[in-house]
Amino acid sequence: MIKIETLEGFIKEVDSLPHKELFYRGENRKFDKRSPSIYQYPSLQANSSDYYNRLLAEMPSAKSEDLFFTIANLQHYGAKTRFLDVTSNALIGLFFASLQQDENGYVYVYHSENVKFDTGHTALMKSAINFLNSKLTMDFIKECNPKKEQDFLEKLREVISTQNWVGKPDQIREDLKKAHIVIATKKSDRIIRQAGNFIIPAFEYKENAVNKSISELSLIDIKKEPIIFEIPKENKHEILKDLAKVGIHQGSVYPDVENQTNYLKDFYEDFPSKISNSDTNSLKQEIIEQYKAGEILIKSKSAFTGAQGTRDLTVVEEEFLSGFHTCDSVLVTEADDYFAGIRADHFVVEIGYSEQTYGDDEAWETQFALITGNHKGTRLITVVRLKNK
Repeated sequence: MIKIETLEGFIKEVDSLPHKELFYRGENRKFDKRSPSIYQYPSLQANSSDYYNRLLAEMPSAKSEDLFFTIANLQHYGAKTRFLDVTSNALIGLFFASLQQDENGYVYVYHSENVKFDTGHTALMKSAINFLNSKLTMDFIKECNPKKEQDFLEKLREVISTQNWVGKPDQIREDLKKAHIVIATKKSDRIIRQAGNFIIPAFEYKENAVNKSISELSLIDIKKEPIIFEIPKENKHEILKDLAKVGIHQGSVYPDVENQTNYLKDFYEDFPSKISNSDTNSLKQEIIEQYKAGEILIKSKSAFTGAQGTRDLTVVEEEFLSGFHTCDSVLVTEADDYFAGIRADHFVVEIGYSEQTYGDDEAWETQFALITGNHKGTRLITVVRLKNK
């Protein structure tokens, strides 16, 4: 595991890797396996042919003459597929690994001496089996039965819609037992922006076949261990800022109006600030310092009505909270300790502003930290005024 704390450090590590052609997958937290999304939904996996045909009936615009891109388009719309996204751009992989700053992220590296293209027989065949009955494919892989083999090949040709398509049964069977990296033709904006390609793993003909086949494509070091980059959560925000400086950010990676707008909002406002659960984090320290300095609007009060109909909050405090807008939030973890006057294991910290000013000299742009914690059934809130305005 190679720890990455800066963009510069990542580039140096990538530059030292062997091979000219590598592929990367960034994940923003630790997952036990890297497997395509459909394997999280066994019912969809077992009925993939019916599943995809129903989706295409509802979304005919996703259908392409190219079966590979039909599946890729469906995945773009949110469908669960047997395709695993990878990128040929290491910085795109780092971007995805640096999202969601509550856990460490990871970049996985893959390599193959037998890369396929989406126009080739292998990609076409492995796309087509998504529209076949899973048992038909399973029987073909497991049994050398002439009748079942013929049934499979006839159905495969029917789906491919090319009667002169020729595939050798033994080669098809072997290809279905291994994973392939497939270079995608850059037909869609998202694939272009993300330098997107795919891993199509082995068919699920036996337990762990999918994940094992993907792992076999991992780039390994001299100790025969997979090369994996770890991105500590406390370094993610700075890495994202540095990536944005070289043109890799939410607006460039996702080519749609919503994501571009979200990026531009942050670009214009330089807000929200990000909090990580670290004692050295400047914003967390600011909350502690402001609390100690008495910059407190609400101190350890319940926002709920008590059993006797009593309220802890004053009218002014209630108006402030009713106008409060959250711009960012994070979970802060303490070991049953105090943070901003509240004792708990976990605290939700919201950074935002209120439409209801707290005093005559209070500007509506002032940023506040609203901290919530629950200790032994009592939920309390504290609001601290931050320095930045």
